[in-house]
Amino acid sequence: MLRLAVLAVASLALASCADFDFVEQDVLLKHDAESDDLEVLLVYAGVFRPDEKELDVSASRVTQDAEGYRHFIFLGWPWEFNLPEIQESLAEQIAENDDPLAQRALDWMTEIAVEESGLFRREGGELCLYQRARVPKVNEGLALLNEAFNRAIVAEAEDGSVREELELPDEATEKLWVAHARAGKPWLAFEEGALVGRVPVSPHGAARGLHVLLDVAGEDESGAFPRLFEPLTEFLVRDDLATFRFGPGDDGWIRFAFENAEKEYRKELTAELVSRGVKILEEPPTEELRKLVE
Repeated sequence: MLRLAVLAVASLALASCADFDFVEQDVLLKHDAESDDLEVLLVYAGVFRPDEKELDVSASRVTQDAEGYRHFIFLGWPWEFNLPEIQESLAEQIAENDDPLAQRALDWMTEIAVEESGLFRREGGELCLYQRARVPKVNEGLALLNEAFNRAIVAEAEDGSVREELELPDEATEKLWVAHARAGKPWLAFEEGALVGRVPVSPHGAARGLHVLLDVAGEDESGAFPRLFEPLTEFLVRDDLATFRFGPGDDGWIRFAFENAEKEYRKELTAELVSRGVKILEEPPTEELRKLVE
C-alpha cells in the first residue's frame, strides 16, 4: 500500500502514540545555505502524559529528551522521530536486502545532533521542554526522502493506482505525479533559507485541493491547521506545478507555531519529574525561549 509505504518513508513514524503530549509547540528552522546545515529549535509547551501511556513511561521519555536523547516530535504522532530506533531499523533492512538507499540514509542520519535541551516552567507553572538540534547537509537528507518517495510512487504505478492510494483529485494529476517521480524530480528542499515544496497538479486538481484545505480549516476547532501556513511566503501554481515557499522572518527563522485548544494540561507528569529529582528551571533559560512561550 503506497499510503503506508509513504508514511513509513516520509515520517519514519513510530508504531504507537507518543510517550508524552503537549498543548502548544513552536518549530523553528534556520538554514545556512553555505554549509547546508539546518538549525532546529523545538519548544513543547504544556507537556503532559497522554491517557494511553503510563506515568512512568512518559516521565522516562521526557527525562531522556531533556538530557539530549535524539527523539523529536513535530505536532504529534505520527510525526515522531526516534533516531536511534530508526537507525537500528535501517541497519536491519540493510542486513536483509542490502538496500543502498537505506545505507545512505543511515550514514546521513548519524550526524544529526542535539546541541542543547532541557526543561523549564513558563508563567503559570506549565512544564515546557526545549531541544536545539543541528542537521548537517539537510538537503542531502531531503534528497534521500525525495528518492524514496519517488521510488514508492513508481512501484505503485506499476502495480496499482496511485490516484486511489493517495486520493489524488483526478487522473491528470495522477499522471503528473508518476511523470514527476519517474523523472526523479524533488518534492521538498531548502533554497536560499526557505523551505520549498513542489507538487505536480492539474488545474482542476489545484481547485479541488483548495476546496479540501478550506474544508479542513473550517472544521478544525483547535485552530492548529490554519497556523501551519503562517510562514507561507509564496504560493504559485504554474505549468501543472504547485510551489509552496515557507520563508524566514527578519530573525532568519522559519517559524511554525501550533496550539491545540482541545488538549488540556495536567500537572501529574511535572509532579513525577520533581519527585525523581529531574532538573526543571523555574523560568525559560533565554529571552528567546521566554518570548516563544509567553
